[in-house]
Formats: sequence, structure tokens, C-alpha cells
Amino acid sequence: MKRMIAVVGTALVLAGAAPLHAAEPIRVALSGQAETVVANDEAVVTVEVTREGKEQEGVRREVDAVAGRIVEVLKKSPDITVQTVGRATYPIRRGEVAIGWSVRQTFQVIDRQVDDLSWTGRVEKMGGMVQGVDFRVSDQALREAKRGLIDQAADDLRVQAAKMATLFGSGRYRIESLALDGSDLPAPMPMRMMATDALEGGGAPPMAGGRSTVHLTLSGVVLIEPAP
Repeated sequence: MKRMIAVVGTALVLAGAAPLHAAEPIRVALSGQAETVVANDEAVVTVEVTREGKEQEGVRREVDAVAGRIVEVLKKSPDITVQTVGRATYPIRRGEVAIGWSVRQTFQVIDRQVDDLSWTGRVEKMGGMVQGVDFRVSDQALREAKRGLIDQAADDLRVQAAKMATLFGSGRYRIESLALDGSDLPAPMPMRMMATDALEGGGAPPMAGGRSTVHLTLSGVVLIEPAP
């Protein structure tokens, strides 16, 4: 019967009393790690258009008009993608009495030119409000970075497997299965700014896209062969 051993850091957790010189192969769960630093190549900008007034229909039309102009301008850039992520209408109350309406539309703008967000200042002047800016690694850049890390993670796993085989007095091993861990995506790097900051000086404040650390984990089950 094959025994299973999980490696947690440098400690061994044995499933059963596995001897160092087993007569049968022993399975060992290992993981190889690799990481690299990648430049953020996408800016994710949250834009809102909010208007208030007494008549709901009039407020709605005003929001539609402002939002439409902003979207029309942004879509002229081949590097920008715009999508509506929220639309809400709220009554404005004084006590129990509704005295007006507030309509808000929220956009998510993805710009692949992270070094030039000057359009945010124009959006403010057109009646929108920039609520925040996040920088992140695009899906394509992330896939390319992880492809480059696979060999490094595999080398790390093989080094650990060789050490385990030596520890068990065998020196021989073979890899039974491998799996990539896709849960370690880099988190966006937030850079928040207020609307007044964007308008100061006639444009958006200078911002840098920065970098993100991309991790890759290669998990595997290694079969330690019996010592000869």
C-alpha cells in the first residue's frame, strides 16, 4: 500500500507511521513557487454621472444626455472600453415627503494607456465625476507572465522532490501528477482621487501605473521510489 505525505513548509506530516526506508513507494504532496514583477498595463476608472431635480423624468433625461456625451467621446479611443455597471434612482425626502429625485449612472472605463489619463479631466468638465482609479495587470499580460513562471516553479518542485527522495534514503522519485493554482492573481493597485483634484490645474493629476507581483504555484504529487 502506498503512503501519502504532505509537505507543509519544511515540516513533514506523515499519514501513518511511514518509515524512512519504506518497502513501497510513498506519495509526497509538494508545491513549487515562482514569482515575477510585471508592469500594470490597464487603468480601471470609475466614473459617475449624478443629477438631482424635482421632476424624475427631467433628471433622468439630463443624466442620459451627459452620460451619452461622455461615452461618445471615450469610445473614440481604440484603447478605451466603457461599460455601464450601475444605474439608480432615489427619491429625495424631507421627512416623509418626496421633494425631488436623484439619478446616478456609474461607468467602468478600462484604459490600456496607463501613462495618459488626461481624459479624466475632460470627463469632469463634461459633468461626470471620477470616483477612483485602479491599476492592474491585464488578463493577456498575466497569462504571458505565468507562462514564463511555469519552468521556474517546476524547477523548484523538482529540487524539493530530490531532497525528499534523499531524505527517505532512496534518491529516486517520479512525478505522478501536476496542477497549476489559479487563485493567486495580483490584486489591483488603487489610486483614489477626488473630483477637485482632477480639475485642479485644468487636467488630471499625474499618476503612475506602478507594478504588480505575479505569483504562480505548481502543486504536484511525487512518488518516492523504494530504496534499492
